[in-house]
Amino acid sequence: MSIRLLSRDVAFYGTLDFLQRSLSVVLVPIYTRVLTRSDYGNLDLILTVWSVVTVLVDLQFIAGFTRLYLERRQAGDGPRFVGTAILVRTVISGTVAAAVLILGFAGFLELRFIPSFLNNSVAWTIVMLGIPVALAYEVLLAQAQMLRWKKWFFAGAFGNTLLSTVLCVIFTVALHWGVAGVAAGQMIGTFSAMTILFTGLRGEISFQFQTNLLKQIAHYSLPIVPGRWLSHFSAYIGRFFVFAGFGAAENAILAIAAKLAAVVGLFCLAFRTAWQPLAMAYIGDKNSETFYVRSLRVFLAGGLFSVAALILLTRPILAILAPDSYAVAEYYVPFFLVASIIGELDTNLQLGNQIAKKTYWISVAAALAFGINVTVLLTLTIRLGIYAAAIGLLLGFGAKATLTYITGRRNYRIAYDKSSLLVFAGGCAAIVTLAVARSRGLLSDVPFYISIAVLGLALPFVILGAAERQVIYAVLAERIPRRLNGRAHNY
Repeated sequence: MSIRLLSRDVAFYGTLDFLQRSLSVVLVPIYTRVLTRSDYGNLDLILTVWSVVTVLVDLQFIAGFTRLYLERRQAGDGPRFVGTAILVRTVISGTVAAAVLILGFAGFLELRFIPSFLNNSVAWTIVMLGIPVALAYEVLLAQAQMLRWKKWFFAGAFGNTLLSTVLCVIFTVALHWGVAGVAAGQMIGTFSAMTILFTGLRGEISFQFQTNLLKQIAHYSLPIVPGRWLSHFSAYIGRFFVFAGFGAAENAILAIAAKLAAVVGLFCLAFRTAWQPLAMAYIGDKNSETFYVRSLRVFLAGGLFSVAALILLTRPILAILAPDSYAVAEYYVPFFLVASIIGELDTNLQLGNQIAKKTYWISVAAALAFGINVTVLLTLTIRLGIYAAAIGLLLGFGAKATLTYITGRRNYRIAYDKSSLLVFAGGCAAIVTLAVARSRGLLSDVPFYISIAVLGLALPFVILGAAERQVIYAVLAERIPRRLNGRAHNY
């Protein structure tokens, strides 16, 4: 029944994520046509810096919050737990944002590897002021997720995307505000969504600062802060190297490739959002290991299928998203897709260390990945350009997932299905090999696409057990229109 519930939740969050990304995709072809390639490259890096600063001040409160919230709510401290998290994140992020703005206007942020602060001061100011808003919004969204209040989760998540999309279009196309218009649209959309979530969850929130509750979050979260920082930097640091070595126009190509690869989040985010509350609730349950093992098989199968499907759709998607000058991004996308799914696998394998509360291993694994990634970028960026960013992510995330698997099983043994993990690893290696052969001219498009299609269909079937396949078929049948539902049951 747990896998059935997981499958239903994955379907819900997957549909929501699809709607969000569908609206977000509308913006990419607008940006790539309204903005010059250099402006789009600058926009991508400004938002990347915003993301990096957000992670720096996040201090992994969301990880601690999702791990401890249900326990604190059962003990009667839920509302104060939420209020404490919001207050602390707002104060810390507001202080850091103010410091960045002071440094920027004083001329200390005119650096070679980021767009000029003084030349883009309006955009920089808006994105920095949006950091406290985003961090408060994340707490409320995580609370709705853990409570499994899907109505309010949908209203907050989809409302943010819808409002941000509409406002960004108005500000960039109608008002011609350029990069600053994108920043303003996103910040206003997030603030509005935060207000919606607060309205729905206000009965579960009390702004009473409690030191002991803060200590509980900090005790769990602080050991993983270095890991979170390094993991996030690993995912984005390649953009700084490419920007510094080849300029904003080439960074725009990398940004498009990364955005296409991020579409794998249609599955990954849906799975993680559905799986996390269930995984936390199963801690200590006699059936916990069965759930963890079977749910990982579902993730591995869905991940490989998603990667293969997106590779097959890259060319038509790219034709919609951007002009012909971005077409070369097609050859980079497979590498980033595989790196993304391996990075998401690591998130699931962290469970053993989380349950054992030995979260420092998460930071150790992230440090290993970061070191490998930076070494590759330092040595290969000038020679290989964007390919170096992809190689660094692949090697770094692969090493991180391996170390996480070893340490997680040592600290809290979960008898994962090794054969499924080996099939997943073999599938990822095969996709990368095919992509290399194609990029070097050793394999033409037709055999490349046929091979990817075969891998994407065959390997997920091998990974899934009979029980998981039966549950997934049943959940899919429930969502078929009524006129076909009877046929599905008869079959």
